[in-house]
Amino acid sequence: PEHYNITQYMLDNGIGDVWSLDWRGSGYFTYNMEPHRYTIDHMVKYDVPAAIGEIKKQVGEDVRIHVIAHCFGSLSFMNSMAAGFTSNIASVISSSV
Repeated sequence: PEHYNITQYMLDNGIGDVWSLDWRGSGYFTYNMEPHRYTIDHMVKYDVPAAIGEIKKQVGEDVRIHVIAHCFGSLSFMNSMAAGFTSNIASVISSSV
């Protein structure tokens, strides 16, 4: 990233397994400068559960996942949990929704 962030802070302070996710509409990518056909519902139903599933696949099904989500990530993550597409999360900090 272009600045020191919470991911780097956590790694620097001994939290060894930190994942940072970016949503498919991120403005960092030039291909996202045009309108797309996907909606937040696609991210809620497909992207968030796939991301959590991949983390569990990599580190184990019984891992306790703590989520810190901001802005659009918060919106999509909380909706995914509310709709039942994402479960077994240990804790959530949801910012700027």
